[in-house]
Formats: sequence, C-alpha cells, structure tokens
Amino acid sequence: MLVLNESDIDTLIDIDFAIAAMRDLMDRTRRGDIVVIPRQRLEDGPMYLAMMAAVDRQSHLFSAKLYTTGTRRGSFKVLLWDSISGSLLAMLDANRLGQLRTGAISAVATDRLSRPDADTLLLIGTGYQAETQVLAISRVRSLKTVYVHSRHAEHRAAFLSRMRPQIPENITLIPVDTVQRYAERSHIIVTATTAHDPVIKGQWLRPGTHVNAVGSNHPTDHELDWEAVQKASMIITDHVEGARLESGDLILGLAESDWNRVTSLDQCPPRSDPEAITLFISQGIESEDLVMAQYVLQRWSQHQIP
Repeated sequence: MLVLNESDIDTLIDIDFAIAAMRDLMDRTRRGDIVVIPRQRLEDGPMYLAMMAAVDRQSHLFSAKLYTTGTRRGSFKVLLWDSISGSLLAMLDANRLGQLRTGAISAVATDRLSRPDADTLLLIGTGYQAETQVLAISRVRSLKTVYVHSRHAEHRAAFLSRMRPQIPENITLIPVDTVQRYAERSHIIVTATTAHDPVIKGQWLRPGTHVNAVGSNHPTDHELDWEAVQKASMIITDHVEGARLESGDLILGLAESDWNRVTSLDQCPPRSDPEAITLFISQGIESEDLVMAQYVLQRWSQHQIP
C-alpha cells in the first residue's frame, strides 16, 4: 500500500492539475461510471467524524474519505481500493488535496455558468479554502479585480500578502470591509465562510451575476438568504441527493416543490442568458477525491520512473 503525506502531494499537484481532474470527473459522471453516497457524520462532544464514499466502475476503484472536524480542524484521509481484488492501494493525506479540488470544481462551474466577459470577483472569506478559489477562477476567467472581504482587517491583509505572489500581476486585489457595495458591482461572487447566517442577500445581486457558495455543508447553515436562492434562474450543485441532506442554502431557500430546479453540475447546460443569475452550491463529494487521488497516484508513478 502506498502512503502519501501532505508534502508528497503538494509536490505532485497544483491547481491546473486539479482543474483537469475535475473536468475529467464531469465526463466520467455524465457517462454513468461513478456512483457517490452522501456524507455521513458521527458526533462526540464538540467533534465529529465524517465519512464519504464513491466507486468508479470503469476504473474499478473504490474510495472513501474519513476526517475529523468540529471546534478545531482535524485530520483528513482518502483511501483507495481496487474494486475487483479488494486490495487497499493507497492512503493519502487529504487537506491539500481537498483544498485544491474544492477550488477546481468552482472553476469548472464558473467556466460553465459565469459570463465569458466576467472580470470582477468578490471573495467573502479568507481562510484555507478561499486561496484556491481565487487561483482556480483566475484560470478560467480573465479577472481584473478581486475584492476580498472577511470580518477582520488583519485576516484580509494576511490573505492578500499570501496571494499576491501566486496570482497574475494584472489582477488587482482589494481588501474591503463591507459586502453590499462590492456584491453589487461584481460579476462573480464566492462565499467561502463558516457563517451560520447569510453573508449575501438576493437584493444585492445584479443581473448576470454568478455565485459559488462553497462554505456550508450543514442543513442549518446558509451563506445566502432566501431571495438570493430564489433569484437564481440556474441552481447547480455537485450532487443533488447530497444537497437535499446537507445544503442549508437550498434546504432553507427552496420549497419542496422547487427542488426540480436543482441540477447536477455534470448535467447542466452552459449559460445562455447573459442577464441570468446563476448559483453553484459546492458540497464537496467523494467522487472529487476519488479522481484527484487517482491522478495523484498516476503522477507518483511517473515520478518513480528513472
């Protein structure tokens, strides 16, 4: 069994690699090769253990992700098995892997759903997941301006310091201490927060806006208010069944009869109306980890060839 730690994985993959993997995932999912089961959680006091699983029947791979989290960030592991022999092939640390695939799936959604001329991004949140959101979206849209908001000025400043060396020089990063004004002038909005209550209101969304909501995967938490969900003419998620169980944005923003408006990313058509408001709800599903892990193993094998 191959064991790869965070530093191993960080030397093997980057955001462009992850975007290619997520595009491949969309093709495999459309073909029906991949089956996913929703996340399950076990709680004990302030912490919980989360479990996710998937199979790729064409590549004959099972994968499972196990992680602990709660009051503090825990540890993340992805395990990969041969689904014919049952052999355990690899165990990968999955903090960096998860960070990259979350940014990459937002890029795939943004490429399909945002206006081709979108060049202004509002990022709400400056934590671990926010970094790859900016990196990934800059690969699929010619960004000129990124507004960066979080509750604390020192967090905004630290984020800008980390990100400036990583993004193209022609992109201007601007820290902002309020949301509404910059939401109203942005083509793309990303919410990457741990907020329990909405950070974006529907009344702030101008025609043509695309929103990626990536922070919430708990049924009682939502980053968007009811009006923001209702104003979206396209509501897309990475896994509809999982979203029905844990997307607070959609559970709290949609009536039961409205769920027929929700489409999975692999099945959604590209934007056709330049004035439409579009919404991608990113849950983070195990098929994303499965394909990323498979790509990592392939890259590892290539690096071992003398």
